[in-house]
Amino acid sequence: MVKYILISGKINSGKTTFANIILNKFPNDVIVSHFSDIPKKEFCNKFNYDLQLMYESREYKEQLRPKLIEYAESNKLVNGKDIWAKTLTLGIPDSSKIVIIPDLRLIEELDYFIQNQLDFVIVRINRIGTCNQHFTEIQFDNYTGFDFIYENNRSFDDLRVSAINFITPIIKNDI
Repeated sequence: MVKYILISGKINSGKTTFANIILNKFPNDVIVSHFSDIPKKEFCNKFNYDLQLMYESREYKEQLRPKLIEYAESNKLVNGKDIWAKTLTLGIPDSSKIVIIPDLRLIEELDYFIQNQLDFVIVRINRIGTCNQHFTEIQFDNYTGFDFIYENNRSFDDLRVSAINFITPIIKNDI
């Protein structure tokens, strides 16, 4: 059975860095996938935007972000609010042990995991100075059900140690 690690946090809080630290330490046990990967690919294909640049350039991605969010949200109206969570989980190979999703932003994404009784833990990464108030950034601000909260206001080494200390018991229990 796949164990999902859902990571919530504001933009630039260190969610993907946290996930990549774990992936680099345990490459045979972990997959990193994003809820936003599928709508990004579809959006870029449909409107002829550069997908590679979307991943490589923060400025390019942020410039297109309002249009991308509008596309993803309108798609949910047609295909159901859980379309991106459902599509992501259905695309995970059965042999996967741990899947880290470092872009948990919406309650409906979490609801999909609860309703489908998937095995998951929720991580919150906080960082001073990340105060974007867009609806995709604030839905978990008052959520109290996190399994692990990390205040990312120290060094990269501290983040690395915390990520490894967090995942090691999970890896040991799921192998």
